[in-house]
Amino acid sequence: MLSVDSGTGDIPNHSVADEETKIDIIMHLKQLKTMEYPLVAVVSDGVPWYGTSARKVFGNHIVIQHCTRHFLKRCRDKIESEESKIDIPYSNMLIFFIKHIIEAKMLIESEQWIKRLKRNKHILVKSKMQKWILKRFKQEARYLTAHIIYPELNIPHTNNDVENMIGQAVKRLKTIGRFSHWRNAQIYLNAWTLWRRFIKYTDCKGDRKYRNGKTPLELSGVDISKIDWLRLK
Repeated sequence: MLSVDSGTGDIPNHSVADEETKIDIIMHLKQLKTMEYPLVAVVSDGVPWYGTSARKVFGNHIVIQHCTRHFLKRCRDKIESEESKIDIPYSNMLIFFIKHIIEAKMLIESEQWIKRLKRNKHILVKSKMQKWILKRFKQEARYLTAHIIYPELNIPHTNNDVENMIGQAVKRLKTIGRFSHWRNAQIYLNAWTLWRRFIKYTDCKGDRKYRNGKTPLELSGVDISKIDWLRLK
């Protein structure tokens, strides 16, 4: 498991576990709290116990954001596997409306799309599948739109940062094949994570262009000018 700071791309904590159970997540978060990390929001793929665990460890003030990309993919996958060909276009249109609601830049834009959905509900919500999608959306709406409700927190609406970092780690691990003991895997990931925190960004674009030329630790406010990460104890 990895925790990635969305503002800097830094990795304040990581841990090795067989599965991402609620207990594993709570232990991971407790380590993060011990480090006095100023957690304000959690972005997850939609698994409910990420948010509940974060609030259990850090308090009820933690904002929970579910990944909009994962939510939309779950809906599309269910449509492709269970919806009739006749209803698919209407179901896809329903998802189109929901996508604009949950991925809007501002609250007023999201509210406008909600009004449009309500006006077209009699056309878009007829089949059993469409009713299921709308029900799921209503159940998760407050978590899918947290990034809009709290714009001052700059919460990403996807967990792409974590998934991209995990993807990089997996590529490295594949070159090794296997470890003789889980402890060896832990040591390797410790070294890899430390290396990542000291590597300068070079190709960030758009809103993240300011990162270029700096390391995640520097962006976190750490002076690394006199630190040799290969000699840390």
